Amino acid sequence: MSSSSPASKTFVCRSCAQDFPALPRMNFTGMPALAQHLPAAPQQDQGVDFALLQCPFCGLLQLDCPPVPYYREVLRAAAVSPEMTRFRRRQFRSFLRRHNLQGKKILECGCGSGEYLSIMRECGGNAFGWEFHSGNVANCRRLGLPVEQGFFATGQERLTEAPFQAFFCLNFLEHIPDLSAFLAGIRENLSADACGLLEVPNFEMMLRQNTIAEFMRDHLCYFTRETLSGLLQRNGFLVQRTRELFHGYFLSVEVIRRQPCDFSGFQRARDTLCASLRALVQQHGAAKTVVWGASHQTFALLAMASLPEPLLAIIDSSPLKQDRYSPVTNIPIVAPEQIHPGDCSLLIAAAGGYSEEVARLARERFGPTLTIYLLRPDGLAEHPPVTASP
Repeated sequence: MSSSSPASKTFVCRSCAQDFPALPRMNFTGMPALAQHLPAAPQQDQGVDFALLQCPFCGLLQLDCPPVPYYREVLRAAAVSPEMTRFRRRQFRSFLRRHNLQGKKILECGCGSGEYLSIMRECGGNAFGWEFHSGNVANCRRLGLPVEQGFFATGQERLTEAPFQAFFCLNFLEHIPDLSAFLAGIRENLSADACGLLEVPNFEMMLRQNTIAEFMRDHLCYFTRETLSGLLQRNGFLVQRTRELFHGYFLSVEVIRRQPCDFSGFQRARDTLCASLRALVQQHGAAKTVVWGASHQTFALLAMASLPEPLLAIIDSSPLKQDRYSPVTNIPIVAPEQIHPGDCSLLIAAAGGYSEEVARLARERFGPTLTIYLLRPDGLAEHPPVTASP
């Protein structure tokens, strides 16, 4: 290991895809080339060199080396660890209970030989596996566990049992070179209301305790709460819960799939607002209707309403807008002095927060009986006429 030194090359962030100068935070030399598939006899290997980089845009810590040849495969020691097995049972039961997932279809992304898959099914989840290594797939099938062979390399992969109501992916994401493609593959195999459980090694613990021996070529990415949440949010998930688990070694997050905005309210508002405007203009006549306020709201409303005839004018107090025309509808924009009492019988005040003030000015200028409507966020509202005192 050596101190960092300037570099002229650039690196594309595995999380946010921004290109940034590959300035090492730390350099590692002569490190083990792999942590799995260990040799059966001594070898004369010299180790590999890699650098730890930090993206200045999203903050992710990542290695500048290519992934190990077996990065798509999952190898884990949980099958021989009673403590881990007990921990997973508690974790999975809680996850299933809180998200009402008993009997629901759940996908494990990178299921290995089925160690966690079998525990999830034991706890009541209808879990299916997705695994790249053919030997692991065969082991799962020998145990009677449902599994498909594959890997989310492009995000276009579709599983036979999709869509799933939930997923879990435990200590696998840190191995993945193309994070967005991997997460897209997960997302597109889920139902719209799905949730998920992800877990990665906890880099915040590494920082607190200076656990230098945790850096390895197998782990391309080192996540904090912030960088993991940012990655997930950029790829269509909303983080609901984040915890440090298993003596602080794991950073665990629960997510839901992001829902698109519901635009039905906008559609109803547009239909109602345009219908109200058309009815008022039909009642008073387009040639006797003015709008006060050459605002973007005015321009949008008039364009959406598609009135059959142009209005008399748009009034605006700004010299910068006077003697111009409204976009799309080509209604002349004039100074207040150019409209006289009797010229109009309907005035729409569309000046945002100034609409009340505009309505008062219009009353003073055009008389107390003029019909005035204010463009409110929730539609057109009549401004009450001034009644004469007895």
